[in-house]
Amino acid sequence: MSSWSSNDISASVGLDIFKVVLSRGQAAEGRRVVAALQALKLPDEVAMGPRELACWHENKKTIVNSLKTLSSQIYSATTRILYEIIQNADDCSFDDDGVPRELYLECSEDALVAFHNERGFQPKDLYAMCQVGESSKAPVSGKIGRKGIGFKSVFQICDRPVVISPPFQFCFDTVKHDVFGYIVPSWVDDPRDPVPLRHHALLRRLFPLGNGSGNGDATTSTTAAGAPATGTGTLLVCPMAPRVGRLDLIRGLSFDGLALAFLKNLEKITFVSSVARAPSARARPEMVGEESGSTRECCVERTAVFEHGESEHGELEAVGLGAVLKVHQNTHRHRHTHTHTHIHIQVPKYPSTHTHSHHTSYMIHHT
Repeated sequence: MSSWSSNDISASVGLDIFKVVLSRGQAAEGRRVVAALQALKLPDEVAMGPRELACWHENKKTIVNSLKTLSSQIYSATTRILYEIIQNADDCSFDDDGVPRELYLECSEDALVAFHNERGFQPKDLYAMCQVGESSKAPVSGKIGRKGIGFKSVFQICDRPVVISPPFQFCFDTVKHDVFGYIVPSWVDDPRDPVPLRHHALLRRLFPLGNGSGNGDATTSTTAAGAPATGTGTLLVCPMAPRVGRLDLIRGLSFDGLALAFLKNLEKITFVSSVARAPSARARPEMVGEESGSTRECCVERTAVFEHGESEHGELEAVGLGAVLKVHQNTHRHRHTHTHTHIHIQVPKYPSTHTHSHHTSYMIHHT
C-alpha cells in the first residue's frame, strides 16, 4: 500500500484534486483525496514557521468556536436527521437503467443505517461535506439542500459516522479530532469493521464478489476475491453513541409516503425499525419487544407531470402532477397493511404579465 505524509499532499496538490472524476475502482485515488482534505483542514504545525503558526492558531480558535456553535444549535429534533438523509439521497445522481431509485433506512439499537443506489461519491461531494455553509449543489440544479450542513445533523446521535461509496470509504471521527471531526475525514481501512454484521448484505451490493473489503489492491478498490468494487450506491453507518440510549428514529417518524410523490428522484423508501421496546411494569411477558422489526415501505408507482388548458392569451393555464403511491406496512401486531393513494394536483400556470386569482386543486383518493 502506498503511503504519503500530509506535507507531501499539501505541497503536491491544490484544489484541482477535488475536481477530478473517479471511477468506482480507484480506491487509491479516493484515499489520496481524503488525505488532501486532512492536510487542508489540519495542516502540519511542526512544518510551520512562527508567523504561520500564530496565524493558524488564531484561525483555529475561530473554526473551533464556529463548529461548537454548529454542534449545539444546528438541529434540536433528532427526527430531522431522517429528513436530511432523505433529502440528500433525493439530490443524488442515479443511473438511468430502469432500476427503482431507492433508499433503505434502518434504525437498530447499535446503529442507524442508510443505503441508496446512487452513482456514488465524487471528490467534489466529499469536499462539500467537509465545509460549513458550502455545497456541491449548484443554485440552479433543482436540488433541495444547498447549505452544506444537513449531513452534520447525524452527530446528534453518532460520534463517528461512516460513509462507504466506492472509491471512497471514510469516517468523520469526533473522538479522535474533537469538533474538527465534523470537517476532517479519515480513511477507513476495512469497511467491514464499522458495519454491523446484519448489514453486510448491503456492503456486498458495493463489493458484490467478495467479503466487502476495499483493501485488496494499491490501485483499485477490490474485494478479497480480487474483483473491482463495481457496485453502485452509498452506505451510511451511524453507530449509536452511548448518550442516546435505545433511540428509535423510525418509530417516531411521521412519514405517510405522500412526500415521495414530490421528490425528484427517489421512487422507493423502506423504513425498518429493529429496536425492541423497553419492557414496562404493566407489559405482559409475551408483549415485550412485540413491535420490534416493523417495516414500512413507501413506493411511488408512477409520477407524471402534465400540462393542459389554454388561457385567453394562448398560454398554458395549468400544470399538474399525477402519482400512485403504495404503502406497505408489516409489524408484529399488524402483519400486513396495504394502502394505495392516487394523487392528482393541478397548479395554475399564468404568464407573469397578467394578474389572476391563483388557486390549487388537490384530489387525493385512498384505497
